[in-house]
Amino acid sequence: MGRESVASVLAAPSLQLMADEIRYLKHLEKNPQETGTFIGELEKWRLAGNRHFNKKDFESAIHIYKRCARLGRGFESITTEEFRGRATPIVIMADSNCAQAYLERRQWESALQSAEGALSLGPQHVKSLFRKGKALQGLQEFKKALAALEAALELRPYDDSTMAAVAEVKSAYHQSVTGEFDLYNYYLENLPPFCSDYVGSVEIKSTATAGRGLFLTESMKLGQLVIVSNAIALGLAARGKFNEHLINLAFACTRLATSSVRYAHQFRYFHSRLKNQNARVPPLELYIPGSDWAPDPHSKVEPPGIEEALEIVRINSFDSSRIGNPEAFLDGLKDALGHTPPAQVNVCALWALPSLLNHSCLPTCAVSLVGKAMFIRATRDLPAGTELTISYVVSDSLDREQLTKAWNFACRCERCLFDEIVKPHISDAVQMFSDIMSDFEARLPRALEPDKLKYEIFSRLIHHVEQRIQNLPCKLDDRQKGWVRFIFQRGYMLRIVFCPQEVSRLEKIEMVAQLLNIYKAVEAGTCGLNLQLAACLLKGVELEYGRSSHEYQSTRKVFCTTRPIIRFDENDIINNLQLELWR
Repeated sequence: MGRESVASVLAAPSLQLMADEIRYLKHLEKNPQETGTFIGELEKWRLAGNRHFNKKDFESAIHIYKRCARLGRGFESITTEEFRGRATPIVIMADSNCAQAYLERRQWESALQSAEGALSLGPQHVKSLFRKGKALQGLQEFKKALAALEAALELRPYDDSTMAAVAEVKSAYHQSVTGEFDLYNYYLENLPPFCSDYVGSVEIKSTATAGRGLFLTESMKLGQLVIVSNAIALGLAARGKFNEHLINLAFACTRLATSSVRYAHQFRYFHSRLKNQNARVPPLELYIPGSDWAPDPHSKVEPPGIEEALEIVRINSFDSSRIGNPEAFLDGLKDALGHTPPAQVNVCALWALPSLLNHSCLPTCAVSLVGKAMFIRATRDLPAGTELTISYVVSDSLDREQLTKAWNFACRCERCLFDEIVKPHISDAVQMFSDIMSDFEARLPRALEPDKLKYEIFSRLIHHVEQRIQNLPCKLDDRQKGWVRFIFQRGYMLRIVFCPQEVSRLEKIEMVAQLLNIYKAVEAGTCGLNLQLAACLLKGVELEYGRSSHEYQSTRKVFCTTRPIIRFDENDIINNLQLELWR
């Protein structure tokens, strides 16, 4: 090969060689007797990458693997027939290991590119087929992932890890298409399974006051699943470090957007005051697993800088106040984090499609988490065209209007206006409730069990609340009465928890039913309502009336509609309620 042709080959953009690498290969082309030494050095670089990988220094490992692969490819492009092919096995292993390092960093697109680089030289390299499948699974391209994994399984039948991956991808594909998720073991053992994203009958449209929003294209029944979305980034920090969890999440976002074209486009549509993009309506395909979405080749999207990323996470992320108990949330995120986080942490996470949900104090959908997967369900029967909304703030607070100012709007919904009217008339009950809860939380018992004194304290509070409701100057319907009671919902809950043995079963049933009706008034599922509470009511009715009774069958219908709407914010209280109430 002539000197000019060697130079042009090595300068080809496809090789992406550095200047020093080109000089090295030119020297090797002039000194073929050093080929054996070069192959030995190439293998040493690959092994050096392995050492960094084993130390979990994936960034250094990737750098070394890529250099090894570049030099190997450059050598193969200029060498004579005598030496051709000697570097290829090393390049295949370097590319394949690089793919695994990218997988460890959850950089799916880069992992796919490296795996395909290895397969371009060795189409039947089993590890590369497996890693290609895992990268495609991370990208939620499940049909393509299944093809790669089944090809690997054909070459290495009965491999346990490949068979498990095939089963997982088949399940994920089924989930993404049908919206059917088997969560039975999760609710029994709190071990979150792998969950695919799922996008049901929704569309993204402009709204008159809130920029963009999610709207139903078909009617939905109470509890019906609408969307499942996995967190795209997580932020953690020890408690006491001001906003460090948000800063960590922002840096995670910049890395993610830099490594993925799809994520870079998703970040383009997050709400941000730094760019005038809040009215832009993204294509729904951008969020659907396996869709035919592709970036506009004529439009380059820059990943957000750290300042914009901080603005994005500040406005769009869900922290523990919106997620619920942060420790319970973290239990489900250990796989995503790759390690067991400390107990005392602040945590926040970012979800892409759910970031388009607008606020309402009477939300039309409920949010629950299974690991890092956010499940969004209808809180009541909803007609087509309904906007999907959630509550951005703790919804039993009388200061919701003030709290929503963090998002630069003041909520003036029906419920907020109602609160303004009744607030002066229930201020003494609110103060009484605050004093009781402050004292209770300061001396929180290790075991929540029947306690006559505490039961009487919360019973007096509830009696006072009910009197205030009856004596309000305006007449309230049942729903509005529920709004007032919801301000004190923890008191209604704790009255049940501390209920002593001498209280009759019928009285207990009425208390549980009343609590369920309180939650229903603010759209079931937004706070506190869960499977255990519904099951508790059903058990009480069964003991009182029997399974064949009309009362039991009617309650079972209620139980079946509340089953999908599950929150674990007060899990310890509910479990105790389930165990103690009917003894």
